[in-house]
Amino acid sequence: MLDVFFYEAFAEETRALRGYLQPHNITAEFTWKTIREHGERKPPAPFISIRTQSIIPISWSEELSGLLTRSTVY
Repeated sequence: MLDVFFYEAFAEETRALRGYLQPHNITAEFTWKTIREHGERKPPAPFISIRTQSIIPISWSEELSGLLTRSTVY
């Protein structure tokens, strides 16, 4: 079972995140796609991480334990 799923993660970012997660035995998967583009009907993990383009389906609200955002506010 996955611990966290990262959406909108590009190759460089994926490599860096894997390096941070591996020593902590956190299982993760990554995609460059948004939630909508990836097409899940249910969250793939209890924690998800998005950048700025994904829209989180309201139906996921009861199934998620947490949401991590990776964005910079200007």
